[in-house]
Amino acid sequence: SGSYVIKQKSVRDGCFVELEKEILAGPKNPNDSLPYFVAPEIQSLTAYPNPGNGQNMKALVKTGTKEAVRLSLYTDMGIKVWEKELSGKESYEERLPQLNDAGVYLLLLTTPERKIVFKLMVE
Repeated sequence: SGSYVIKQKSVRDGCFVELEKEILAGPKNPNDSLPYFVAPEIQSLTAYPNPGNGQNMKALVKTGTKEAVRLSLYTDMGIKVWEKELSGKESYEERLPQLNDAGVYLLLLTTPERKIVFKLMVE
């Protein structure tokens, strides 16, 4: 637990962008089966296998709402390679497209309130 500063450098519209955010963390409840608490409308976002070979990869999303959310996949250069809108359920298991190039990919979950990013590695 404690206070942490998270810094992110990324490319947006061809320009480098640096964002900084302070995170306050508390101790994890050992009775909580979720990997971490992300936001009120997002209970978890993960993908497997990670790292993987780019085939048969899946994203797991658990939300606290049945409202529409958008799941997008980007290269580490910010190029969108896949996107899908999800609605009507509180949890989803979505098969990701085949990824032929090794590297880092970013899985972005967008809700009306938040954007959450999960890093995928393809070997």
